[in-house]
Amino acid sequence: MENKNTKNYSLWAWLLLPLWCLTLLILFPPQTLDIAISGLFFDTQGWPLKNDFFFNVVLYKSSKIIPIGAALASVYVLVKNLIANRRGLQPDSYWIYRPLYIIIAMLACVLVVWWLKASTGVYCPWSVSYFSGDHALREPTWSWVFQDGRCWPSGHSGTGFCLLALFFALRDKYPQLARKTLVAVLLLGIICSLTRIVQGAHFLSHTLATALIDWIICAGLYVLCFDRQNILRRILALPRKIAFNHFLFLSAFFWTVCFNAPIVSSIIKSASADKNNLLPTLILALAVSVSVFFLSMSIIALLGLLPRLIFKGLMILLTLLGATSLVVWLYYGIAMTPDMVRNFLATDIHEASGYWSWSLALNFILITLPGLLLINRLRSSRRPESKLKRLGICVITLLCGVFVLFIQLQPFSALMRGDKSLRYLFAPVNIVYSASSTLLRDQNPEKAQKVIVDASPKAIFTSDKPTLFVVLIGETARSANWQLANYEKATNPELSKLNIVNIPKVQACGTSTDVSLPCMLSRVGRRDYDRKRILTEESLPSLLKRAGFSVTWVDNQSGCKGTCDGVRVTKPTSDPLYCHAGACMDGVFNRSIDEAFDALNTQSHAVLFLHMMGSHGPAYYKRSTESEKVFGKECTDPTFKSCSKESIRAAYDSSIRYTDRVVAELIRKLQNRTDINTALIYLSDHGESLGENGLYLHGAPYYIAPDEQKIVPMVMWFSEPFKKNYTIDTRVIEENSHKPVAHDHLYHTILGLLNVRSSTYDSQWDLSVSHAK
Repeated sequence: MENKNTKNYSLWAWLLLPLWCLTLLILFPPQTLDIAISGLFFDTQGWPLKNDFFFNVVLYKSSKIIPIGAALASVYVLVKNLIANRRGLQPDSYWIYRPLYIIIAMLACVLVVWWLKASTGVYCPWSVSYFSGDHALREPTWSWVFQDGRCWPSGHSGTGFCLLALFFALRDKYPQLARKTLVAVLLLGIICSLTRIVQGAHFLSHTLATALIDWIICAGLYVLCFDRQNILRRILALPRKIAFNHFLFLSAFFWTVCFNAPIVSSIIKSASADKNNLLPTLILALAVSVSVFFLSMSIIALLGLLPRLIFKGLMILLTLLGATSLVVWLYYGIAMTPDMVRNFLATDIHEASGYWSWSLALNFILITLPGLLLINRLRSSRRPESKLKRLGICVITLLCGVFVLFIQLQPFSALMRGDKSLRYLFAPVNIVYSASSTLLRDQNPEKAQKVIVDASPKAIFTSDKPTLFVVLIGETARSANWQLANYEKATNPELSKLNIVNIPKVQACGTSTDVSLPCMLSRVGRRDYDRKRILTEESLPSLLKRAGFSVTWVDNQSGCKGTCDGVRVTKPTSDPLYCHAGACMDGVFNRSIDEAFDALNTQSHAVLFLHMMGSHGPAYYKRSTESEKVFGKECTDPTFKSCSKESIRAAYDSSIRYTDRVVAELIRKLQNRTDINTALIYLSDHGESLGENGLYLHGAPYYIAPDEQKIVPMVMWFSEPFKKNYTIDTRVIEENSHKPVAHDHLYHTILGLLNVRSSTYDSQWDLSVSHAK
């Protein structure tokens, strides 16, 4: 086809940017946003507008006449000009090639969308379980054969968007008409998209996918037909340098649309339970988006007052932080709160490697590309008045952002009060604030100076036999998947056979090891929570040592978080049976018990703290051996993106089953030593989310954290010599276990069980003491 008189255009804007958007949409389908928006048009009776005459006949069926008419008109113009050409009338070649392009492009749009609908296996809203359907919500899957579902992308949206071919056909000779046509086509595509969204036929992401696909097809065919000899040159030519004002606008827009999608999604989701709040919620979401845009401009303009090199460095840093916040939310549904930043800072390299995957790294790079490209193409300005203008822009945009938010101040304030974690979704400033808050205000648990509260604790030993008391601190085990807490799957087959005291549900101190571990081994606990006080007061292991016990902390995790100060600390002795690639399975603690036995003599009394690897995620499949993998196919993707919820749960359940085996093996090992007073307490530090309400992993702010992260199991076992010599009545413990039990009980219960006299002891929190009146 012809290639002359093609007007200038940017291949980056026309093809590469839409391809980036489509790739992002496929990799991270906005399911939360989809459900929230579609939920606004669904009620207990179903989809009220599904069979509405105006929507079904006028907007759905009748609208298909428009692209058919455009196609027929193009055929007519093409045939007319071909006939004229054969008769030697020499018609304008523009109207031979352009109608042919329109026909090919529209047909390609229809066929590609039809093929993808039939082969990607995505179900419509009216068919998914969220809206009383029979099928799970699915992401697009790629197949050469047809699959059930047939709802991604949206076919009816293509009724409007396939007409994008008209814009490209007209742009070179009739630019003004082409722009008007583009507006009309986009408007028709939006109307067609909204029609099927409100009827329950498609999610928002389905229609966006159609718009992007049709644009890419029409633009790509335009380039191939009319400018193919310049394709390589246009690809290699980077976008031109942009002035600061353009950079300011585009960067703020990128932050708003990309980095702050989570807050908009959360706002819209809040209205799905109350249809009467539809319009006010949409207005609030729009107001917040506009406010974020202006405030982003204000921040960037303020930073623009700095020297150019420092400004670019800070913009790169903020882009990386914004992408980090978005990726964490997209993968795990987590907001970057100060607690999450604290967890991140407390994670060692081995633990952090469990989150690593090439797909996560590539997706992170993909998200950052537009922002980094904008920074690279920023043109330097040396005009003396530029800084004054930037200061003015900073003030004006700040006032605009505050004003827009002030208009919606009441609903916005109510929303923030209702869910305080939402304030940590405003990226990238969320990570900056959370990191600053953590680094400036929070103490490092490992470096906090300990205060001795009780100067003279004393253990009362009533037996000549040695004592070995084992405190097994579990990791990420939640009661929701604990068989002994009425979970339907056999995750505790070994403990179920033993004579143990089972406490199925215990309220955890926190939702992360960094918070829970110091808290559960302190006298304060959650009931009177004061992190500074907890970190600066002597922990239970040190007090037990000063009371007369030999205390050892064996760590198979990322540290004791300051709770092992003053006692012997060691790693498990490496054993090729359990240890590989620098990490050990918890079965290695069998050797720790043997070593503790060897260290005992007739006059020694020892307490052994074993800090487990447990079910630490997201690589749950690494926390069990083949013999525990009995729950079906397991998720092996640390990002969970390619995993079903069933496979995630299967991997987690296997890890719990392995923990069950380890605890049972240690109990049996202790049970075999009748010449020693032996006892064991197992208690998990916190729980885990496995996709409930879109949340994964742990570390959610305590005040909004779900029970899956806060309710954990506890097990006690006592040998007959221990019960006799330490005067333990397990019936009292079992009776107390029927009352609310928390991490707060651990400190005082251990002191009570071991006959330790201490001013820090509170019998009201001792589970071994009867509180009956």
